Amino acid sequence: MNTFDLDQIRSRIDPYELLRHLGLADHLRWRGREIHGPCPMPDHPGDRDNHGAFAVYWAGDHWRAYCFSHCKSLGDEFEWVERVYRVGFKEAVRLVAEWVGQPIDLDAEVPHHRPAPDPHALAQPERQPEWPMDPGLFGPLPPEAWQFLRQRYPVIRTETWMTWDVVWGLGPWMENPLTQRIVFPIFDDRARIVGAVGRTLVPDPKARKFKNAPGSWRRHTIHGLHQRADATERIVLVEGLPDCIALNQYPLPDTVIGGSILGTALTEEQAVLLKRHHLGVDLALDSDLAGQQAIYRTGVLLHRAGVTDIRVVQLGTLDVKADVASVGPGQFMAAWRNAIAWDTWADTLPDHLPPAVVDDLFARYPRSQPDARPS
Repeated sequence: MNTFDLDQIRSRIDPYELLRHLGLADHLRWRGREIHGPCPMPDHPGDRDNHGAFAVYWAGDHWRAYCFSHCKSLGDEFEWVERVYRVGFKEAVRLVAEWVGQPIDLDAEVPHHRPAPDPHALAQPERQPEWPMDPGLFGPLPPEAWQFLRQRYPVIRTETWMTWDVVWGLGPWMENPLTQRIVFPIFDDRARIVGAVGRTLVPDPKARKFKNAPGSWRRHTIHGLHQRADATERIVLVEGLPDCIALNQYPLPDTVIGGSILGTALTEEQAVLLKRHHLGVDLALDSDLAGQQAIYRTGVLLHRAGVTDIRVVQLGTLDVKADVASVGPGQFMAAWRNAIAWDTWADTLPDHLPPAVVDDLFARYPRSQPDARPS
């Protein structure tokens, strides 16, 4: 009989889409490179409200699921189908292959090997993410990097950094432009690592604090958008990566996720991406002058792309810079609950920004410009 390659089928699997196809994704969300939530398996005997009970993670060559409360190891992608549809391994492979657009002959010989169970994989935070660059040039954070993160961003817990696969740049500068920096992997809206940003520890005003890996990925990416679930209705946009990571610890509703525009300048491509995901947008950019200008520019670009449900989260005043990671959960949540419509906020811009700045913004980004971008 003919045979086929299970790895080829696995390479086409989006784990969240598979879980959604099985009717299991209603309360699950991406957290970094993993999917978390209450255990959705139909034979789960425990509490369905325990949002820390279930996780899906990459085990090197396939996706695996694990239930911490009752079910324990839930196996690979094909075993999820077996549990839900109560079919054998061969039929589960056939169904998954059909769903990912690679139908197979049911009479073909199905390889019966399965990856060995790996119940301890979730306890290995130092595993390497799938980098677009040489993985040998990245490793676990050294003690001085952990000390820097704890001092600079005290609101963010150690386990949260680990969830987002933060690593350390290694090797010579000619081989790795992010060497000797804390490196943040950047995920696209399908949870694929498309780039990286390095944060220096050196307190040198001439050194760039954040440095991007080579490539044009930034123009097309909203970091954090991969957490979107069926129930997601809004996204809180922030400037920096630490702000985006901090939002995952704040008590936002399950219908709201956090995302970073990777700087202060939203691009047209990013605006169109948000339109395609049909989300309301809350702008929680920094409270300084540059952040306020960015809020106005971002609102104009979003309107041009067809996004009209836009609110502004006011974190502070012009003379005292504030960002999401520095204000903490209490102050942020109070500001988020009192967010105002962007149009209302823009009407008051002449009252709190210098006249020359307002004139320049209005001239370069007129609010009346018609929508010229596809949805």
